[in-house]
Amino acid sequence: MANTKKDQVTEQQEPTIEEMTTHTIGESLMQLVIQEFKAMPDVWQKMPEAKQRDVIDRARENVSKAVKNAVRLIASEGKPIISGVVEQVNAKAGLELKIKVAGCSSENKLALIEHAGGGTCLIVLADAAANMGNMNIIKPEKDQPELLEE
Repeated sequence: MANTKKDQVTEQQEPTIEEMTTHTIGESLMQLVIQEFKAMPDVWQKMPEAKQRDVIDRARENVSKAVKNAVRLIASEGKPIISGVVEQVNAKAGLELKIKVAGCSSENKLALIEHAGGGTCLIVLADAAANMGNMNIIKPEKDQPELLEE
């Protein structure tokens, strides 16, 4: 008997963290663009420099948030994320860190407390700033052209 499409089983693989992040950041950036289109009081060419600067500043802030989230997601590799700030490092005997954690979920707080007795944790230094290159070169168009120097 010949195989039909109904008889064939297609195995779907789970998406990787990179694939999920790409989808997530793409969606976030598309939503940002559409949100800005809707919020613009006029077409770009008719907006004064100050209004263009406002649009650019909002876009820069939202893109920064999206990139930070993407970096965190990729760095976590699907593991629970507990963000913190390294406040102190002592390198006398081994390496001791003092990390200030804020905004941690109750579930992650409990997991962290359970690890306090010698449990193993992984510290990933994920700096989103490395992925924010050239965002500050985007400028509004000047309202008035530059005066020619003689």
